[in-house]
Amino acid sequence: MMKKSYDMALEVINRKGGIEGRRLKIVFADDLKRADTLESESIHAAFSRTDIKTAFGPLAFQSYDKFERQNSLPTMVLKVVNGAFEVVWPQDIETSISTVPVE
Repeated sequence: MMKKSYDMALEVINRKGGIEGRRLKIVFADDLKRADTLESESIHAAFSRTDIKTAFGPLAFQSYDKFERQNSLPTMVLKVVNGAFEVVWPQDIETSISTVPVE
């Protein structure tokens, strides 16, 4: 059973390309390290406790409303200034102020 689950997970991971595939491998390896045993219940519990930093930003699974084990990143509002992205919201991490475009 464990071998089948592992093979299925690896198949999904290998279908992903580039940085997303690498992130999935990092998460999977982290979950296996933190699991008490290699039984599915233990791996599932470790997955639910995931809290790591990846190239896509922090990754922590939370449950809210009717959703379980979701990774919810805060939304940022960006604008382009001289060819570079600037954060205009949320204010605690802003790198530029928001302005109304004028034509």
